[in-house]
Amino acid sequence: MWYQKFDTLIRGLGFTRRKEDHCVYFKLIRDHVICLVLYVDDMLLVGNDKEIIHDLKTQLSSKFDMKYIGVANYILGMEIKRYRKKRKLWLNQRSYVETILQRFNMHDSKPVKVPILVGVKLSVEQCPKI
Repeated sequence: MWYQKFDTLIRGLGFTRRKEDHCVYFKLIRDHVICLVLYVDDMLLVGNDKEIIHDLKTQLSSKFDMKYIGVANYILGMEIKRYRKKRKLWLNQRSYVETILQRFNMHDSKPVKVPILVGVKLSVEQCPKI
């Protein structure tokens, strides 16, 4: 019931729901993009325009009981680090991986190399397109 109300509202605001994951919405506004991700009772808003994000938070909080807990530093097992001056973003799952290794009693396992050369830099062209 809550999700249906949310889905109707957010789509009414011009957001498109991803067919691959019905908890991921996005909207393009000229050269700006905003992405909204739901997970149980958490919401992550990501975009390249702070004012658009603020406006969306205002619209949503007028319809739903919401609490803003600040800039996301950790969500769904991912640590988020930013270097705003250079517009860089890093995602790290070290804590999540360590938890999984502990759970399956593999925390003393020896690391192996990954199938990618050390130092390879990925380009924007290699990113998935929305």
